[in-house]
Amino acid sequence: MTKSVEHCFYDSSGTLGPHGDSDYRNYYGVNPISHIAQNYAHLAHDRRPPEIRIDLKSLGLDPRQLERNGLELGSAKTFNIVDLGKDGYGMVQFKDTGARGVSSPNFATPSELGRTLTPAEAGHPDHAMHQQIRSKVEQLDAANGRTFDATSERMTASLLTLAKDNGLSRMDHVLLSEKTKDSPTAQTLFVVQGDPKDPAMLRAHMPTADAAQRPVQESFTQLESVNQRLAHERTQELAMEQQRSQEQQQRGPVPSL
Repeated sequence: MTKSVEHCFYDSSGTLGPHGDSDYRNYYGVNPISHIAQNYAHLAHDRRPPEIRIDLKSLGLDPRQLERNGLELGSAKTFNIVDLGKDGYGMVQFKDTGARGVSSPNFATPSELGRTLTPAEAGHPDHAMHQQIRSKVEQLDAANGRTFDATSERMTASLLTLAKDNGLSRMDHVLLSEKTKDSPTAQTLFVVQGDPKDPAMLRAHMPTADAAQRPVQESFTQLESVNQRLAHERTQELAMEQQRSQEQQQRGPVPSL
């Protein structure tokens, strides 16, 4: 992953979470922190578990944003950790802020998926991006003398899944391909994050016919699988970053020459 893609994907100001104001790090950080807290609470019933140390600051995690995204601490109302990393937060107390039954970046089971909101509804983590794409599809319809209809809804759902699967975190443009000697106009749909003329922009594409025909629910089901994969990958990355940070602290500062 290039630095520019990594910046756009992880470090840019975000539109994720139930309030549409979270970046990727804090959005996908909810799951591992909640998981640790729930297991810690379980162990605490039988014995005093060890102190939990997490370098939140170095991992790019903000305690208040994590709470705002919805931490589920299990049987505990609060969960204490210590951040002793460079410029760390020190002692941090998390509060349980999870809304049971509301979709969050956790690993949902198929039965749970049936009870969650869809991206078309306010409160879903991908609602803001769904609305961005819907607006761009409406503009595309208007430019081609069409009104937003069921086909447009299917395109919106298809493009949302396409965008998330390819690492886009916001939608700046939805474009139709131009006519070439080998293909007619509008054969392909493009979703673009950034200026289409900027080499650092992110984009993905799919056949227009596929986007227009795929049922909305099929796209949303695929989106849930994409979100689960992203959450799993982010959990692994957080664990690796934590391990590297701990190893650096154990080695101590590198002596200057």
